[in-house]
Amino acid sequence: MKACKEIGGYQPVTWLAGRDKSRYPQVYRTHPLESSNYGAVDGMIGVTNQKWRESLLIARPAVQFRGFFPEVNNQNLTEIAIKIKETYNDYLKSARSLEDLKNQHPELREPYIEVTSTKSQRTLCLTRLDRFGTLESSFFSQDKQFPVDLQLVNNKIDREIPKSLLAVATLDLEGKSVEQPIGAIALSSVEEYNLKAGINM
Repeated sequence: MKACKEIGGYQPVTWLAGRDKSRYPQVYRTHPLESSNYGAVDGMIGVTNQKWRESLLIARPAVQFRGFFPEVNNQNLTEIAIKIKETYNDYLKSARSLEDLKNQHPELREPYIEVTSTKSQRTLCLTRLDRFGTLESSFFSQDKQFPVDLQLVNNKIDREIPKSLLAVATLDLEGKSVEQPIGAIALSSVEEYNLKAGINM
């Protein structure tokens, strides 16, 4: 009864959920961490929020700072600067595309790899890599493309994601052909290509 009484008297705290960076990535970027209680942690959060507001960084157009820098009359340096800017913009565009993709498909927030079928040229996303040891496998840590035979099978291994498809690779290990699950097919890929068990890639 005492335990039930303690559980029943629990008061939720807003900062407990707010500190989850995966769910609230903008905390202390665009807004402080919310706190509505009076505990010791809430007191520390209050001081932190006050200091954050005092030192809040506000984005300004780059043109406002042009007067701080002298004109560069070196064509070579100008070309290098333009190339750096273009590279930065390409990286920024890629990062935003990935962020949009992960917002649309939360399952891709975890590490995943892309595989492209040589038959259909379809690109699939494989998730749950840590579940099957793919992240630690030296075979998949190569910084180059390599061919691998994949077969899609019904998931009978990972109970956390029932009714899903797994990608099973046929690997040549020390002269022996071994079948090894390497990841789960992302739901977005299954829906996009209407994938079913038994397909070979």
